[in-house]
Amino acid sequence: MDMSNTNILWSLRIIYVSSQLLYLLLLYIIKNRIISTNDTRKLKVKPEISFFQRNDTLEEDEMVEISFKDYDYKEYSKILKGMLIQFLIVIFIHFKLSISQPLVIQSLVPFKSLFLNPLFIFYIRNNPILRPFEDNMLFQKTRIGVYKYLGIIEDSRGIPTSKSFEEVQTKLIARVERLCRTRLNARNLFQAINQHAISLLNYHIGVLQLEPADFSKLDDAVRAVLVKNKIHLRPGCKERLYLPRKELGRGLHSVEFKSEHMLLQLLDCLEKHKDTSTRRAAILKVENNNKTHLSLIKNFLKIKYGLEEEV
Repeated sequence: MDMSNTNILWSLRIIYVSSQLLYLLLLYIIKNRIISTNDTRKLKVKPEISFFQRNDTLEEDEMVEISFKDYDYKEYSKILKGMLIQFLIVIFIHFKLSISQPLVIQSLVPFKSLFLNPLFIFYIRNNPILRPFEDNMLFQKTRIGVYKYLGIIEDSRGIPTSKSFEEVQTKLIARVERLCRTRLNARNLFQAINQHAISLLNYHIGVLQLEPADFSKLDDAVRAVLVKNKIHLRPGCKERLYLPRKELGRGLHSVEFKSEHMLLQLLDCLEKHKDTSTRRAAILKVENNNKTHLSLIKNFLKIKYGLEEEV
């Protein structure tokens, strides 16, 4: 393309300005819908650190409560500021340095980011999203050399870190706390805890190197929340919590029992298909070499429950 041609140059300028106006129009629509929706639900986020604020003035785990409307508006403001800064940079490069290529690139690239932005997904496409927006990412950069995939934090070598289990514990307990403050009856409450809190562990069991004590401690933490909210009395029989309702129990899923069942199923699957799948054979070999809880689950259950027959 001949950038010295005046007609081509003006065409590129018109296309660029038109694309920026369209971008602003979409942002204006998003802004109006944020205001009109006025979602007053609350979430906790880490406070933003200003350029002139010292990092050590904030505690590591400090969180602030903010409404969905205010959170969305802050994210909208970030997009708008970024767009204006990019616009000024492109104008400077084009007129001061006489470079025209950014006009082409910046006519298209910003829309890709906008179309994938949770604000666009929620307010324009009317699809549900999670807040904070980081929870919507399938692949997410969390810190230097660390990535998150399906909620599991991995280092640059693809090895899950201990931070993953700490995060899922925090989220699980927080969800149990919120559910306990609802007006659900006992049956629906325990179903909700099973489906919306305990289920957070589904991606982690068998992936992270966890020990039986980790699961039992998590059960203790869940029971502590139930006692705190007077859902379960401390002198009560804790075993009854985990019995099905048809057996006069309360139907709560035990993290410990759930992990044992899932690990046993996973080990059976790996052993069953090790001759037909090289990937599963390799996974089984690594687990056996490292003597992980997964590889020893059958012997563990046999000793724990005093079983005479093979599991």
